[in-house]
Amino acid sequence: MERGKTPFRFENMWPGSDGFSGIIDEWWGEARVNGYASYVIANKLKYIKVKLKSWNREVFGDIRTKKFDFLSIINALDAKEESDGLLSDESLQRKDARDEWAKLTLMEEISWRQKSRVLWLRAGNRNTKFFHRMANLHWKCNLSVFCGGEWGSV
Repeated sequence: MERGKTPFRFENMWPGSDGFSGIIDEWWGEARVNGYASYVIANKLKYIKVKLKSWNREVFGDIRTKKFDFLSIINALDAKEESDGLLSDESLQRKDARDEWAKLTLMEEISWRQKSRVLWLRAGNRNTKFFHRMANLHWKCNLSVFCGGEWGSV
């Protein structure tokens, strides 16, 4: 089944990234468009969309991969602490890795919440299994013609 090109979707986790608003401001200023105000805005948004797609792929990257990388650093430093003890710079490195891991975990939760379309839950709820189920359910319903008593999109 050919679905065509996937539509662009702004990820709610992107603004949590360091320097995101500065990058958007820079790209907005780079786009030089002349014409009516609505034409200018539409073309600047198209320009930013293209830049965001490449930024997401090349700079932002895969959150799960980054999360596992930081987790392996934390585990290695924990194992070293148990056997030999940690130096002060290694202890600081472990603290930074834990902080970054927590930040990435929060971003992943934001992403799953957006995909699940569950807007009524509180921001502090970390029930990711529920979010995964809801996101997958919506995805399956969007593929079928009839889903749960309501017409789905084809």
